[in-house]
Amino acid sequence: MRKNFTRNILAERINIKLGYSKEEAKEFIEFFLNSIKVNITSQKIIKISNLASFKVIKKNERIGRNPKTGKEAIVSERKVINCKFSKHLKYKINKDN
Repeated sequence: MRKNFTRNILAERINIKLGYSKEEAKEFIEFFLNSIKVNITSQKIIKISNLASFKVIKKNERIGRNPKTGKEAIVSERKVINCKFSKHLKYKINKDN
């Protein structure tokens, strides 16, 4: 069975490896994720070395199609976040296989 990697699991690992309490670890994780959220809206690109870069992309309005019914509908203009993982991380994942 596949198990998701959650904030609680990450906090537990920080607790075991670094000795911080789980509450301190959870505060750190929340601070880190909130920093990304706040900065992605203003800076457009965030790069985290050896992990990934996050970029806001503006998508134009377009005509989409419901795959079940085939009915066309307008998909509104929106912003999405694009995540591109670093070559270092991709190499490490493929090296372990």
